[in-house]
Amino acid sequence: MPQATAGLDVTAVQAALTADGLDAWLLYDFHGLNPIAGDIAGIGRGGGHLATRRWYYLIPASGQPRGLVHAIERTALDQLPGTKVRYAGRDELEAGLREILRGVGRGGGG
Repeated sequence: MPQATAGLDVTAVQAALTADGLDAWLLYDFHGLNPIAGDIAGIGRGGGHLATRRWYYLIPASGQPRGLVHAIERTALDQLPGTKVRYAGRDELEAGLREILRGVGRGGGG
């Protein structure tokens, strides 16, 4: 059954990633500077929540998506499927990115 959330069909994205030979797609934003990622994730511009901290959402070609959000805005990605990890400082941000990117070799960013 397709996983559709906030207009995001994870199953369709995973099929496209596989067809293009990509390991994953990483969505990210900071202060609403990436409106396309925000629209896809349902954050900001009509999504009901404007994140002011960095957030990341990785959709792997197979498996569950993984998110990384600041502890202050821990619910920013709750509308999306998958696991979420919180960070509260630069060191935790870097460690969290390493964790959600584990196993990803070739991907697309957006």
